[in-house]
Amino acid sequence: YSLRYPELFESQLAGLLRAAHEREFRILLPMVSGIEELAQARSILEKVRLRLQRDGIPCATSLPVGSMIEIPSAVFTIDAIAQACDFLSIGSNDLMQYLLAIDRTNQRVAYLYKPLHPAMLRTIQRVIQAGEAWERPVSICGEMAGELHSAPILIGMGMPQLSMNAGSIPWIKHLIRELNLSDCQSLAQQALACTSPSQVHRLVDEFLRDTIPDEYALWQ
Repeated sequence: YSLRYPELFESQLAGLLRAAHEREFRILLPMVSGIEELAQARSILEKVRLRLQRDGIPCATSLPVGSMIEIPSAVFTIDAIAQACDFLSIGSNDLMQYLLAIDRTNQRVAYLYKPLHPAMLRTIQRVIQAGEAWERPVSICGEMAGELHSAPILIGMGMPQLSMNAGSIPWIKHLIRELNLSDCQSLAQQALACTSPSQVHRLVDEFLRDTIPDEYALWQ
């Protein structure tokens, strides 16, 4: 939509550039399907920046630009995208919807919402590896990041940042403080070798029961 209506997009980018003047600021581009969209957006951003400077309007001289990874095509071109941006953010809700062909608002297929599906885990791993290879920070947002069964695997796969709704933060922090990184890494390797969501779920259940005491407040 933004690329189809560049006048609106330029107005938004101008506002962001002005707000970012002498502040720490980043721009995250959503729904990127490939390298060409990212290049086009960055070209428009540079055009707007030069126009603001020419008009003498205070604005940021440069901004880190990141890409949301929430479309399968972005995953399969992740190395090119990683080279063309400054950071990556996995949008787990949309990525899961497009990867597993689900719609949580449609009860006929909502049962297919399975964050621990091996395809989802292997897709996330691919993005993490690309981020490490090209030295780009990677984060994940969406419901998956705030779920009890997902967080240990994400940490074990090397996900450095988990973004979630505010209500999930206290108990996920509570959980993380009880975990050992090497144990999470072992769990992640086992999970990535699984062939079904139910198999992964049983594996994490066993891991949590062995790791977290029964009387621990987290279970309540």
